[in-house]
Order: sequence, then structure tokens, then C-alpha cells
Amino acid sequence: MTKVAWANEMQKLAKEQPHPDWLLLRYQAQMRQVIHNGGTQYGPECEEIFRLFAMMTMLSQYAEGLVKDIIWNPELTTEDYLDYDHAIEMQKKKVMDT
Repeated sequence: MTKVAWANEMQKLAKEQPHPDWLLLRYQAQMRQVIHNGGTQYGPECEEIFRLFAMMTMLSQYAEGLVKDIIWNPELTTEDYLDYDHAIEMQKKKVMDT
């Protein structure tokens, strides 16, 4: 299993996707606190912080109308959000044939 540098992935996602500035600042502060308390960016705490940042980025894009026709799935894993565009596609509403 490959170790993921979650802080680096969060920075990468922040550069690629529009998000409110406060959102990144909040989750950066949380990651810094984990590191300050002896954790690493490879640990489960930072993994969860990344997942929350990615999820909140998607929800803020939805609120701004940048992402449309989704049904939020809180069950997506952190790894799902590493491929952000695919994570969005996984949450698109399915059009039913009538």
C-alpha cells in the first residue's frame, strides 16, 4: 500500500479546484495541529482532514452552481477524492428513462 502525503494532496486539490479561502485556511490549521501534536501527514487524522476538505470543496462548488446535478454521497472514501473529478462523477444524479 502506498503512503499518501495528505497535506500535499490537499494543497494540490486547492490549486486545482475553486474553494473559499477560509476553507483552506481552516483545514490547513487542523493539519498543522495534528503535526504539532506529533502526528504525520501520512496518518489517519490528516487523511480525514483531507476527506473533509475535498467534500466541503465539492459542496461549496455545488452551492455556487459550479457543480450541478449531484446527490452528495457521504460514504465516498478519502481515496475516492484523490481523483476529484471522478468523485464528482460518482455523485452525479442518474437520469432515468421515462
